[in-house]
Amino acid sequence: TFEQDFEGYRIYRSTDPDLAKEKWELLTPELLKTNTFQDTKVESGKTYFYYLTATDKAGNVSELSEVVSDSIR
Repeated sequence: TFEQDFEGYRIYRSTDPDLAKEKWELLTPELLKTNTFQDTKVESGKTYFYYLTATDKAGNVSELSEVVSDSIR
């Protein structure tokens, strides 16, 4: 099953949702092993966009997730 083969996530961020996905900033160079993440390097007044990928134990990377956004006040 996927859960047994799951290794971790990589999270990517951009302030421009139209930027090519391969140019987005990688926030988790080490695979994230939990399903929670707090982005602490943000600026007030900006909107940030995120997507993630999942990696299995064999190193296979999933398709990109949907893009989500958050505005910092």
